[in-house]
Amino acid sequence: MKTVSILVAGVVSAAILPRSSWALGLGELTLYSHLNEPFRAEVVLLQADAFDENDLHVALASDTEFERLGISRDFFLTHIKLQIESDASGRRVVLTTDAPLREPYLDLVVEARWPDGRLLREYTVQIDLPPRLVVTAREVAPVKE
Repeated sequence: MKTVSILVAGVVSAAILPRSSWALGLGELTLYSHLNEPFRAEVVLLQADAFDENDLHVALASDTEFERLGISRDFFLTHIKLQIESDASGRRVVLTTDAPLREPYLDLVVEARWPDGRLLREYTVQIDLPPRLVVTAREVAPVKE
């Protein structure tokens, strides 16, 4: 009976205790650029505090993964640089390019790897034109001298 109790306690403990392989998540993508500007966006890394900087690797997924998911890998995606940054609010992945983005839609797959696992997430981004300054003209009465 003791053996069964110890076995059950071990299985329950393993199921309840969090593992680092379950801890990482890729959050929502926030876009900070407009059409015809260099691309800049951020993805929040969820539950990433359990990992060292050297343990996390984030990049665009391989051509094979894009194909498996039925997404075309546009040439523009090769220009995107992904970098993990940390500050007081947490860790995030910053996506940037030097070249301006000319396409209004962007489909990409981000891959996160750590020692115990891997995660893929697809993002579809709609890029808007920059806001326009609206100037209204008003009629001015002629000045009499």
